[in-house]
Amino acid sequence: MSNNPRHLFSSIAKLLNRLKLREKIIGLFIFCVIIPIITVDGIIIYRVVTEERADQKREAEAAIETMSNYFGDMITTCHNISISVNQNYKVGEILGTDYDNLFDYYDSYHKMSENYFFQTLVRFNNMKVKLYTSNDTVIGGGYVGRIDEIADSDWYREYKNNDSGYLFGYSYNDTMKYKDPKRRLFYIGKLTFDNNPYENFIRIDLDYGTVARDIERLEKMKLVEICSNDTVVFSNGGNNNVNTPFRSVDAYGSDDVVSSVNNIGKINKIVVRANGQKAIEYIYDNRHLALIMLVISIILPAFVLYVINDSIVERIEKLNRVFGKRENDELVRVESPDGSDEIGNLMVNYNKMVDEVNRLIQIVFKDRLKEQEMDIARQNAELLALHSQINPHFMFNALESIRMHSLIKGETETAEMVQKLALMERQYVNWDSDMIMIEQELASIEAYLVLQKYRFGDKLQYEIELDDSLKDYRIPKLTVVTFVENACVHGMENKSSECWVFVRVHKKNDYLTIEVEDTGNGMAEEKVSEILNKSKTIELDDLKNDKHVGIYNALLRLKMTMGEGYSFDIESEEGIGTMIQIKIPLQEDKEEC
Repeated sequence: MSNNPRHLFSSIAKLLNRLKLREKIIGLFIFCVIIPIITVDGIIIYRVVTEERADQKREAEAAIETMSNYFGDMITTCHNISISVNQNYKVGEILGTDYDNLFDYYDSYHKMSENYFFQTLVRFNNMKVKLYTSNDTVIGGGYVGRIDEIADSDWYREYKNNDSGYLFGYSYNDTMKYKDPKRRLFYIGKLTFDNNPYENFIRIDLDYGTVARDIERLEKMKLVEICSNDTVVFSNGGNNNVNTPFRSVDAYGSDDVVSSVNNIGKINKIVVRANGQKAIEYIYDNRHLALIMLVISIILPAFVLYVINDSIVERIEKLNRVFGKRENDELVRVESPDGSDEIGNLMVNYNKMVDEVNRLIQIVFKDRLKEQEMDIARQNAELLALHSQINPHFMFNALESIRMHSLIKGETETAEMVQKLALMERQYVNWDSDMIMIEQELASIEAYLVLQKYRFGDKLQYEIELDDSLKDYRIPKLTVVTFVENACVHGMENKSSECWVFVRVHKKNDYLTIEVEDTGNGMAEEKVSEILNKSKTIELDDLKNDKHVGIYNALLRLKMTMGEGYSFDIESEEGIGTMIQIKIPLQEDKEEC
């Protein structure tokens, strides 16, 4: 267990060793500056937003309490009015008397309406008061109405089905007259006069517009909705027009505060909509302070790290650029080494080492190179003298003489064979350029096959195909001939039946494709794999002791000339034959291919 921390630190150190110095500095800036700042700022913003939401919740609860108290006071006022009327003996007597005629009722109604108590009651705080009775000798009108006249109304049925003894509700009636508001807010309370045997109740209609204005005045900071189930009855955000239908409650947000109330009649819900902009507004109001903190905590450290990076990394990269660099076979010095720190001293010491190494190169290698150049020049002179003694023109002149004598004697076949042999030998001897046009290479192949057919007779058949658009492309000399020779020499050994050799040159998918196919003996799968594997790693030293030196020599020259773009493949089956395929990428310039 004691080695675990050491092992962990060792693993981290190995990981850091793989990173460049610039990446380490950037990582230092990210992990030691950016991440801590983001973490701290995130905590601060979270605390600000959390506190702001808590404040909003407290404000919402206060707004709910204000609205609840307002409507509670309103219902209490209506209760008190209902109690005052219920305790008035004279009102109960008038509503409970059985009248013999219309004049007796009107006389009693006028006395009640002229009463100071009743006048004060009906004009109280913008309220409209109306008394209803089941006494059928009473004539409906003015401040009094008969129950049988409103028995089918929705609000009366709702009142009758209410077990609480009173109803505080609302309604929307689009059949009202033009000047009368369609939205209504009302209170209905039961009257139980001691001197009245009939059913009686009081309806108090409150001014909807006045209540809406009171709500807007009481709460201006929050959007408050006074609701009955899913219907918005009042809102301080507008939509309180007395002549428009009530709207439905919008979907609640995650930060909205919804409070259920049970003491103000049909109004059973108060919603306070969240205002999510305050935290953002608070941060925006303090943007100057935030900008200063950003400059101090991020931009200033970034500038310092940039200067350090320029001081350390740039000089190390400058030193790295000259390591191992050579000009005229000499190491390169660091130009203008600056600084007196460890990196500056390293540059100075590196220049001293370069001067010493260049001096040794001059003494040891360059002087020895001059000696070798003199030896090579002497050997070349000797080879030139020897080459002048073995003049290939003598051989070609002799072959031409033989061909002419054969023609004179009528031996045309012999003359043709001599001509083909001279063509091939000229290709072997003439090495002015290692590159040759495909058309010329195929001419050498045809000459070789003609000579081989002269030898083998009908046992050898051949076919050469060339895409005319490719005849001027250049390839290394005698590369394809090598594979054709191999097909004839090895493919036809111990083969008694007829043997075909096909040479095809065509273009396929931007590649010059050369195929040499024979119907000879073929090769074992192991031998094919050996040649393919060797072809991928062939080097000059491998040509010394290998029996397939011709194939490998051709592949090595293709690799050196064409680069890694070319490909080589063999397909062979024992007793069936062999096909060799070479693919060379086509160049726009034919001379480069």
